[in-house]
Amino acid sequence: MNKTGETVHMAVQENNWVSYISKIEPKKSVKIQTTIGSYKPVHCTGLGKMLLAGSLDKENNHIYQLPLDKYTENTITDHEQLIRELMKSEKQGYAIDNEEFEIGLYCIAAPIKDSVGQTIAAISIAGPECRICSNKEEYIEFLVSTAQIISNEYVL
Repeated sequence: MNKTGETVHMAVQENNWVSYISKIEPKKSVKIQTTIGSYKPVHCTGLGKMLLAGSLDKENNHIYQLPLDKYTENTITDHEQLIRELMKSEKQGYAIDNEEFEIGLYCIAAPIKDSVGQTIAAISIAGPECRICSNKEEYIEFLVSTAQIISNEYVL
């Protein structure tokens, strides 16, 4: 938060939901409506997509079981399209929520991995689309490297 001036979150997956376990917000007038312990759908948030990307396997049956409710015009509601997006996120090392849960909200998320390389949590930078996108490449680089540092802390 100090580096970006935007809201940062850490979350884990609980069934079909993202569960927020940590949040730090800046002193800006535009606030993200999340609280510690609150839940958001896993398929249309940056954190959720990053957590799902870490759970891909050959069958992906668990992905096909997800309800893909539509929240905005950008929400992915097709399982095949979601799997393609998750594969892309896993490959590039970060996920994007491009106004998929809430219009105007943009989120970049990166995985926190345990000592065997399993995604156990994710961190994100979230804020108004106009502010995040104007610094997107810098934020991605910073977020991915920060996630790697956190992950390395847990390698035994």
